Amino acid sequence: MRVVLLTLLTLLLAICVSGGFLSNLGDKVKKTFGGKGGIGEKLKNITMSKIEKVKKIFGSATVMKIKEKLSKLKDKAKKLLELPPRMFAALKERLAKLRRIKHVQVHEEGDTIEQVNHKSEVDGFLYQSDIVLTEGQAAEREAEINEQASGKLRSRRQAFKDRRYPATLWENGVNYYFDFNANEKLRSVFKKGANQWHQNTCINIKEDSEAKDKIRIFHENGCWSHVGRIGGKQDLSLGKGCHAVSTATHELGHALGFYHTMARHDRDDYITINVQNIRVDLYDQFTKQTTATNENYNITYDYGSIMNYDGRAGSYNGEYVIVPNDVIYQETLGSPFLAFYDILMMNTHYKCLAGTQIEVRIDKISGEFAVPGCRYFGVELNTQKDQLATGYRFCAKEDEDLSLLAHSNRVPIIIYSRVAQTDIIIQYRYVTDGKPGPKVTTPRPTLPPGQKCEDSPACTVNICKSKVLDKENKMGMCPKLCGFC
Repeated sequence: MRVVLLTLLTLLLAICVSGGFLSNLGDKVKKTFGGKGGIGEKLKNITMSKIEKVKKIFGSATVMKIKEKLSKLKDKAKKLLELPPRMFAALKERLAKLRRIKHVQVHEEGDTIEQVNHKSEVDGFLYQSDIVLTEGQAAEREAEINEQASGKLRSRRQAFKDRRYPATLWENGVNYYFDFNANEKLRSVFKKGANQWHQNTCINIKEDSEAKDKIRIFHENGCWSHVGRIGGKQDLSLGKGCHAVSTATHELGHALGFYHTMARHDRDDYITINVQNIRVDLYDQFTKQTTATNENYNITYDYGSIMNYDGRAGSYNGEYVIVPNDVIYQETLGSPFLAFYDILMMNTHYKCLAGTQIEVRIDKISGEFAVPGCRYFGVELNTQKDQLATGYRFCAKEDEDLSLLAHSNRVPIIIYSRVAQTDIIIQYRYVTDGKPGPKVTTPRPTLPPGQKCEDSPACTVNICKSKVLDKENKMGMCPKLCGFC
């Protein structure tokens, strides 16, 4: 039977060859996959089109090379993310305690940076969804994954510092300029976000298009930035869906030198990454840093950090990927506010606190009961050396314009009142080497031109507390008592 079948197949092959069938088939294959209009040319055109698109968005195709390199580490990354039985059991217990919350979609473009970038189709070229890595930084990330996989970690180095540190710091201040395509909304949002860092750190952030090192703020696909100062011109994109102050603050946090909070080397003490819910193309995006490249200055993990993504970031099924050890914090993840520890870490990173003092000035005190001991209302300024002792208390109008220089860079302030309403306005600034810094954080309110800072005879504290009267009426009757001047 086999002999007969083999004979028939041989005969059929001979007929095909003599009839030119196989020859024609080869020509058809060549025509289909090669030549003008063939699949090969179409695939080549698609690849070239993709490269051109990437170049247009990011200025070069380097991000594609970096993404391809990191993607090859996908299996190693997944293995690193797999939980040992004990941790997996603990995760299941925490997941069982989570409240099932139905989240709503507010913005069509996405409510988070991760969502916006996924819909904008740029997250696939970015690290952790919104970071443009340099080749040097990508090499650091590659080394981290390989070292953790091998179990051979390098010795400890200092924080958020790659091999170029301290060149990655903006030691002479941050310069930025707006691209021609940046509309008024984008400009306003970025300035407000920049002001969050400017007001709360010693970093001077100013608009200067002529500076050598600067950030171009522009409208492109997605929300993304580089990490730290890379030298020359670098980009920060606030595209469609990114026009929120929190997004601008987050992206500028990257440009100042921060990676994401959930990538900290000590994150396992605070959160668990649920690898079962991660999109398969994002395993390498959820690995953590090591002590060789991440130092947190002994500052604890803050679930409310503006640099922390929400719990469902990177999820393929809408379930939680980032789960806090304290599950009550689940809805805190992805906060739009700059946390105190964000500010403290940035100040520490830029050595803002070293050798500085705080100068405090009482700008205004309004109240009717200035008595010994300031027992009814007042402000206590702890500028003295021993801050565990009672500070200096003030409650009289004569105390206005008084300035105190603290012994350190921390000043606990207590404002209290046992009667009516008390308005106290305080200005403060940091002082370095006896020279005052540029910031005053609580500016005095201003009145319309021509109006005097005098209360009318009918002015009472109830007017200031009124929920019926608008600001203009309060300002007209009680400008001083209500704190408008």
